[in-house]
Amino acid sequence: MYKFFILLIISTLTGKLAGAEVLGIGAPIIDLILHVDDDFLEEHIPGAKGGGCRPGWDRFCKILQEAPGDGPLLATGGSCSNTIKGLASLGVSTSLLGKRGNDAMGEFFVNKITPLGIEPHLLLSETPNAQVMCLVTPDKNRTFVVFPGAGDEISREDLSDHFFDGIRHLHVDGYMLHNGPLIEEAMKRAKERGATVSFDLATFHIVRQFHERILSLLKNYVDIVFANQDEAKALVGAIDEKACQLMLAYCPTVVILAGAEGCIVGTEEEILKEPTIQVTVVDTTGAGDLFASGFLFGYLNGEPLRQCARLGNLLGTTVVTVNGAEIPPHKWEMIRWHLRDDRDKGL
Repeated sequence: MYKFFILLIISTLTGKLAGAEVLGIGAPIIDLILHVDDDFLEEHIPGAKGGGCRPGWDRFCKILQEAPGDGPLLATGGSCSNTIKGLASLGVSTSLLGKRGNDAMGEFFVNKITPLGIEPHLLLSETPNAQVMCLVTPDKNRTFVVFPGAGDEISREDLSDHFFDGIRHLHVDGYMLHNGPLIEEAMKRAKERGATVSFDLATFHIVRQFHERILSLLKNYVDIVFANQDEAKALVGAIDEKACQLMLAYCPTVVILAGAEGCIVGTEEEILKEPTIQVTVVDTTGAGDLFASGFLFGYLNGEPLRQCARLGNLLGTTVVTVNGAEIPPHKWEMIRWHLRDDRDKGL
């Protein structure tokens, strides 16, 4: 833990974690966060609460217009980009590859991430920038209404070797499965360079749609898979420790998020359940994404599995106390205080 803390200090002072470079591939999305009731979901959104839909631009605009309140809270989003932002806020040298709109939303995204030190490999498109309505219900669950826009246009042909030069790790989210063979090619190039690969399953809808392809990716390329209970059940028909055991047949490190109960993490050597602290939940948007940031930060520094889980829980429980998927600066200070406390206790 002492070595880990020293690396954190170095990264905070220099803006870079020595020897660590992470490439994320995901859509640069603008989140539109709205608080709605269950009746609104039943009237406007097909499928189960907590999932997602892609209704097309006209329907997307209509849902937005009919939503209650004074309008949405805007924030940079996207599962992969949220994870990359979390890593960058801990001082990791990161880059984000995707395709953005040549419009105000695309500019907003770039202007928000570059001060964090993220190198934006964001290709331009005349299609509007990707947007996602995050519909938060009173039980703090969230349902996504997705307009993929320019984010859906990046393809295998857009990959260039220089995006992968010098990387230690590649992180990809399941939403990129909509982009043809992009994920397979990106993971292949990363592995050829000796980098590790992590994959976030995104939603249970994605798992159901691309079930066999996901299993193939886990078996052939992925070192760490992140899933929540619904996604794990859709993939292997089980949850928690049993799901972890089954998923380990495909991937060396499995992480299953169990909400307020914490997480289950496993490797061939051990399966652990790591509880988390109880907090007042405001919005669960980004909880899994920021969990991945904390877990990967520990993983890249060679921390034990349990410590990686604790770091994931720390970031995940912090982001749910605010609206949106961005941890504000004063809460990052709290995170660093917790890390110092862990060091003092010898954890």
